[in-house]
Amino acid sequence: MFPVLLPLLAQANTLLSRLTAGRATNLDNLDAAVSAISPIVSVQYGTIGMAGSTVAATATIATVGSKAVLHLLGTNRNSVASTVGAGEVQITLTNPTTVTATRSETGGIVSASFCVVNYK
Repeated sequence: MFPVLLPLLAQANTLLSRLTAGRATNLDNLDAAVSAISPIVSVQYGTIGMAGSTVAATATIATVGSKAVLHLLGTNRNSVASTVGAGEVQITLTNPTTVTATRSETGGIVSASFCVVNYK
């Protein structure tokens, strides 16, 4: 290597290590900064399945507060249901740790995907 470039290389390494150290510190604080201003506490996803003669089923989630919002993302009928009501699913947040899916009629295999957003 050229002897003239050695001092420049040392300076470049020093500068790079300082920039990297500063960037790591800023990134470490980023999660805390975003958490402080975000209105969202948590987001949870799940799926509830019902087969045959089942008209209701539940899923357990981590505890949410009174400002939590439940979203039905979609349903999937995996086999032919004998009636329309067998494929129509409603979901409710039964309590802070339980999501319940219900349907008015039996028949076929149906799954419902959901999302619970817990707000501050």
